[in-house]
Amino acid sequence: LKFATGALGPASVGVIVSWYLILRFGRRPLYVWTCLALSILLLIIGIIATVSESSGASFAQAGMVLAWEVIFYSTIGPVCYAIINEIPAVSVRSKSICSARIGYHLSQIFNMTSIPFMLNPTEGNWKGKIGYFALAGLAFLTFLWSYFGLPETKDRSFAEIEHLFVNKVKTRQFTQTKVDTFEE
Repeated sequence: LKFATGALGPASVGVIVSWYLILRFGRRPLYVWTCLALSILLLIIGIIATVSESSGASFAQAGMVLAWEVIFYSTIGPVCYAIINEIPAVSVRSKSICSARIGYHLSQIFNMTSIPFMLNPTEGNWKGKIGYFALAGLAFLTFLWSYFGLPETKDRSFAEIEHLFVNKVKTRQFTQTKVDTFEE
């Protein structure tokens, strides 16, 4: 409990750092490459838990978790709110945001019931090995989806974003495509 509470301080600083990062790098690069970095960190946590159960290994895992928290709250945590507000077409934006929040809450029901079971010493007793399956695997799937399906919306108006979707521009080509919303 003390560790989780203490991690909120650096996470709060991370949110402030995200204000700079989102303007500097855009949404897609932050989201895509952070998914990969977080997958690697979670994999390292799993490896450390497999190799040793010493107190040094526990401190190393705690350090990785703290690094994960800071990276998450500096990037993906806040960036997802910009993404979900910019990508949907104006006509379905509120429905898309509502659907995304429902999906988030459903996933949290799953996480909050299954992860404690996996970590519980009298049940799953996975300890840090949870980094392999439940976390690194899911984070890597998110990386794959975002690499192939997440467009960059930085410096684009809602009309330009909608124009790109209507013209079926590949999401990885959003930044290079010139758009004239008045041509039609």
